[in-house]
Amino acid sequence: MKKILIASHDAGAANLISYWAAKNNYNYSFFLKGPSVKIFKENFPKLKIKKRLSSKDDYDYIITGTSLKSNTELYAINYFKNKVKTISFIDHWINYKKRFYRNNKYIYPDEIWVTDINALKLANKTFS
Repeated sequence: MKKILIASHDAGAANLISYWAAKNNYNYSFFLKGPSVKIFKENFPKLKIKKRLSSKDDYDYIITGTSLKSNTELYAINYFKNKVKTISFIDHWINYKKRFYRNNKYIYPDEIWVTDINALKLANKTFS
């Protein structure tokens, strides 16, 4: 069974990812902060949240939300970059590039997932 780390802070993407994860049977670990904690507890009542990431952790995928202000998701992407495939859900139609920009640099995942055709058009226009 695939091992997946979910990293999330903001509510929008947390709702999407939590729903997706509840419908897919994988072995999940959670690195959560802020509003996402309450959202994930609704779908995963026995939720255990990692306090920190470790180089000993072995995952098949990292799935994150995106935030305009929180560093939780970008920290996870950067931590596992070039070791594990990283995927980010974008839950909105605005500020696509800003979601991946911190400290004067862009930190992109390997893949970006969106949930509707309008978001897909915007993502294709924004990212190569």
